[in-house]
Amino acid sequence: MASASRHTITIMLTESFMIRAFLVALFLCPLCALLGVFVTSRRMSFFGETIAHGAIGGVAIGIFLGLVNPTPTVVAFSFLVAAALLWLKENTELATDTIMALLLSGSISLGMLMLSRMKGDFRGDIHRILFGDILAVGPQDVVVAGVLLAIIAAGFKMPGKTRTPQQITWGNRMLAQNVIYQLMTYDDGVS
Repeated sequence: MASASRHTITIMLTESFMIRAFLVALFLCPLCALLGVFVTSRRMSFFGETIAHGAIGGVAIGIFLGLVNPTPTVVAFSFLVAAALLWLKENTELATDTIMALLLSGSISLGMLMLSRMKGDFRGDIHRILFGDILAVGPQDVVVAGVLLAIIAAGFKMPGKTRTPQQITWGNRMLAQNVIYQLMTYDDGVS
């Protein structure tokens, strides 16, 4: 029995799409774990939800522009939501969760309003875009996942010193938070 399962895994990993899927999963699992610790320690666990669900606004913009692959508009819109979050957090008295709830509901509302007003048969595309398929990742996705993992891991582990999420301050606090949030946003938008 063990021989049969080993043979199945060996055959499975001869396919290039399976190797890419395996590598992306291998890169994204520790990446999401590291970012999850960072977000949770800063009491921003609602952030991932806001970006992931708010990305429907970026999907709607991409479909409206007629893009076959709306990933650039999803990532750009997610960056915009993250930048708005940081700006509102620094310049208003609103609680972070309140800001994120407003951005989440506003992004979804904008996306749904745009999608409901569009003509055409794109319903299947929305499902494919929002939920994805790890077996459909390309070589560029493997590279992006690997680079993101390297950047985030470098922030947590500097030569001779291990840092906790609370200790990560790369110079300007606002700039450091913005870089981390943008990387998290890109990770959410891509995955």
